[in-house]
Amino acid sequence: MAPRRSSASAPAVPAHSSDPSGGGRREVSLREVEAFKLTVGVLLFITISRAHDYLGPVAAVRPGLILFVLALLLLVLNPGSARLKNLTQEWPSRVVLGLMAVACLGALTGLSLTASGAFLTSIFFRLITFFALVAISIQVIRDLRFLMATYVVSLIFLAGIIVFVVGPTNVDGVQRIGETAMYDGNDLGVVFAAGLPFALLMAQAGGRWARVMGWVALVAVPACIVLTGSRGGFLALAASGLAMLFLMPRIGVVRRIGILGAAVVAMAVGAPDGYWDQMGTILNPTADYNVTSDTGRMAIWGRGMGYVAEYPVFGVGPDNFIRAGWEISAVGRAGLPGAGLRSQAPHNTFLQVWAEMGTVGLILWLSIIYGGIVGCLRSRFRMPSWWLNGTDDQRFLYLVATYLPISFIGFSVATFFTSHAYTGMFYILAGFLAAFHFLLRAERLKGQRFVDHQGGPMPQESASRVNRRSPGTAYQPSSVIVDNGDPFPFPSALKRVRPSGL
Repeated sequence: MAPRRSSASAPAVPAHSSDPSGGGRREVSLREVEAFKLTVGVLLFITISRAHDYLGPVAAVRPGLILFVLALLLLVLNPGSARLKNLTQEWPSRVVLGLMAVACLGALTGLSLTASGAFLTSIFFRLITFFALVAISIQVIRDLRFLMATYVVSLIFLAGIIVFVVGPTNVDGVQRIGETAMYDGNDLGVVFAAGLPFALLMAQAGGRWARVMGWVALVAVPACIVLTGSRGGFLALAASGLAMLFLMPRIGVVRRIGILGAAVVAMAVGAPDGYWDQMGTILNPTADYNVTSDTGRMAIWGRGMGYVAEYPVFGVGPDNFIRAGWEISAVGRAGLPGAGLRSQAPHNTFLQVWAEMGTVGLILWLSIIYGGIVGCLRSRFRMPSWWLNGTDDQRFLYLVATYLPISFIGFSVATFFTSHAYTGMFYILAGFLAAFHFLLRAERLKGQRFVDHQGGPMPQESASRVNRRSPGTAYQPSSVIVDNGDPFPFPSALKRVRPSGL
């Protein structure tokens, strides 16, 4: 006999309320976005799309610098348009600020204070400021929707340039996207792999136009990754696809396999000449130049581990990896004519962080990656499952907890073969992560204010929105839990956690 459903799930108000934080399915109108936040959105667009690099005259006026100054000016004029506590209360923000401190210490103890100091002031501090602007601009869920939608618009812009303007060329016998004014093929793989989950998020949880943009990006991004000919991009797409296969909510297994199968067929049909032969070299790495050549990735990584051994704590200093090849590598110290003097990037972001910011910097960096994947998944598994059918804000946060980890997975796989320690991608994801923790806590506390701890109804929920983790039992409002945002969740947190109290 099925247990009787208690009155705890009785409705009180409609789920689609007029909550100013974004509850209710509707578009995020630009008229609703404050000037400061709109400026940050445009800055995020040009950071991802690098549209100004393609438009030469626009790049000459340095739009990024202009937008930085404008955002800071608007912030000073209207400090209420930002939440400065996002930089102190949320652990991802504290970790990023810790990275800045480690980079400064590495500059003092590394190979060249002059070179590292110039890099810090010209690039790294600007990245930290950009991260801070993204993090503090997100006050309500609508702000996070706006910035994630802006990321998707950036992907569509890049895809349009690649398909309709640049087009593939013959590079070493393979038709692929080579160097462009914005990115090279491998770097494009990073941008697309990290952004693909946000396209699916918009397709599932956006308003009318956001859903259209999401589906356009879902079609365009895999096609563009194929056109780049990037093996790292291909592996990142495969990793993201597998993660989506297991994590996409409310989609049956057959349909999930069908979606991924359709993507594979589209890639197979649209792949340029030589693409699959190029991808086939992944299965035979011993014949690849990256393994056999002294200038290949394996040789570079071996030299990088030597730099780590010599400067283990704070590294050789920011932007000093290439200089280390000149000064402390075996070929550099041997003084052979021309040897070791070629500027070779690390071609591995994790090694770049480890070598240039030391073990301390790597631990901080990995805590963002680990917290972004495991921490978000833990938060999702601890969420009441009725959030997926709750208000639009609750559903959006549930899906962010699903797709933000996939974005981190795609970024991590793609950057294992590229150098992205000092590009905007990592800091954008870290800003989204910091805002997610704040918004999740705020949404839970907002719901908690309506909870009758004696078992009464939660006014925002209807009778159909019960906790489906325990079929046959009624939703108990007191089962809502508050995640403390632990930056170092243990792997066991991946297990489904059954709410058991406040």
